Amino acid sequence: MLGVLRLPLKGSQLLARPDRERLRCYASDSREYRNAFRSFLSRTDQKKTLVRALARHIARLPQRRVFLDVGAGNGILTHVLAPSFERTFAIEPNPFFQTDLSTSPLRLTVLPHPVLSCQELPIADLILCSHVLHYVDPSKWLEIAEKLLGRLSTSGLLAIVLQKRGSACMNLLDRFAGKRPFLDDLLVQLRDRHAHGIELRLETVPSVIQAGSLEETLGLTEFLLNVAHVREMPSKASVIDYIAENLVPCPEKGYSLSCDQDLLLIRRQS
Repeated sequence: MLGVLRLPLKGSQLLARPDRERLRCYASDSREYRNAFRSFLSRTDQKKTLVRALARHIARLPQRRVFLDVGAGNGILTHVLAPSFERTFAIEPNPFFQTDLSTSPLRLTVLPHPVLSCQELPIADLILCSHVLHYVDPSKWLEIAEKLLGRLSTSGLLAIVLQKRGSACMNLLDRFAGKRPFLDDLLVQLRDRHAHGIELRLETVPSVIQAGSLEETLGLTEFLLNVAHVREMPSKASVIDYIAENLVPCPEKGYSLSCDQDLLLIRRQS
């Protein structure tokens, strides 16, 4: 526990123990990560707003035979979208999430390898790659996008999702994890390489993270920094200082952080 918190004092004053205590590092296949991931999902509407955005595009697909979910995680999106298709394939290398997917009542084919290691992928009418690129070296983004594009049906849709530049969530990460590329950077790369072969569109999906307390906000920050592969974690005091200076808590709801998503839509040119 953090002890008594009295905003807007500085972080070193907010903690009852030394301000050199740092946020934790944990691996993506650890129980700590799984618990933090579940906590994050319970405090954001990202999945709900993304489903609404995707549903509009799925309704316009001429064919809905195969759905390929790249980095399906615990299967929240997979389970919502799969009934619209005849067959569903889920790529998920994390053993924890493979267990969740294997107990699904839906008929899913789980592919337990990272996308670049998958030797045979189906031709799909919808390929979803949602927040996977957070876990991948940016030098591999174009390679992944092109591999998925190669498995897209003639009339299909490739949807790549990532956090949007400039949100409160990304500004916090910029402060403690450094600058990183975003989907508008990948769009430029794809446009330069495939100027006459594909159609590209970038949409914004508004989303928010709602943390009920400062302690929850610290926990969410810790999770996001682990997703960003930060190995030299900041002190809790420095994060509290940032929160006090940049976020205004609501008395009833706690801290609200915008976490808008970029939705990059890619189709073959007809």
